[in-house]
Amino acid sequence: MKETEILQTATENLEKLTKTDIVVDSRDFSNGQHWDGTIEIKAGAATGNFKVEVKGNVLPAYIAHWMDKLKEEDTLLVAKYISNPAKALLEQQGINYLDTAGNCFIRNDKGLFWHVKGQTATAENGGTKHRAFNKNGIKLIYALLLNERLLNQPYRVIAEAANIAASTVGDILNDLQTGKLLVQLNQQQMNLVNKPELLSQWVTAFNQKLRPKLSRGKYRLTFENWKQLDLGSFAFWGGEPAADLLTHYLSPGTWTLYTGLDRKALLKDFQLIPDAKGNLEVCSLFWKIENTGYVVPDKKTVHPLLVYAELIGSGNDRNFETARKIYAQYLKARL
Repeated sequence: MKETEILQTATENLEKLTKTDIVVDSRDFSNGQHWDGTIEIKAGAATGNFKVEVKGNVLPAYIAHWMDKLKEEDTLLVAKYISNPAKALLEQQGINYLDTAGNCFIRNDKGLFWHVKGQTATAENGGTKHRAFNKNGIKLIYALLLNERLLNQPYRVIAEAANIAASTVGDILNDLQTGKLLVQLNQQQMNLVNKPELLSQWVTAFNQKLRPKLSRGKYRLTFENWKQLDLGSFAFWGGEPAADLLTHYLSPGTWTLYTGLDRKALLKDFQLIPDAKGNLEVCSLFWKIENTGYVVPDKKTVHPLLVYAELIGSGNDRNFETARKIYAQYLKARL
């Protein structure tokens, strides 16, 4: 659906559900920032004038990029589809939203407060085929987000960096190009485009498809101070402990450890105790240990991009705030 269609459908359904008049102005305008239009709502004595940002599908991974804009006063996010976790996150952050089925969370300081739930909206199908976001595609996109120059290397070099088979590279790149996330500038050069969209799709796919397969079980830490644990050169903190080490903002409630070490080494060297309800999860590496660009050696963490994805995927409000800090400090300049 086009932006104008999304806005029209959403407001028409909201009018039917609330029995009120909504005036839509979808002209482009700018007062330092671009908006997709405005809407005026009159519900008895309560009124509201909102600047509108229109999107297709909205998932938690997308919200971090728009947060500063959406938290401006009298702003309304209008989307074709908003997932339930994304709705919960938007409400936690005090951000107004409306989808094409009429589900909404809208309030202002002029007496307007609507919270409509239970209407059925369907997600918009994107143009990117599934191979770009299957297990191998997720690994390849991760490698490209960390080092875009790989794009113009031979397939065997790209595959080596991503830890996948060279035979899969071409199909994945073709699918990214079909999805308008990659452009072929000439015979020798390709570039990633629409990186915020690519990042958001990658974060969602990583948490849904790859992250669950990496888990090797839960353990209990025996160290009182986890930061004193000597990880050596073959293990790295992920998730909340990595976020703490990178930002000094988050005190971990759960721990994630990425390593290629076997179970015997985990029990002996790290003094971990197997415990299905333990607070430490061990995960397999999905990159080759010799690829030092995938970690932050001096802090003993995985790359901030992976930490960002895990925090977004946790669904935790404080983790989301920490993810925004990691994005601003470590990722924004490259993405």
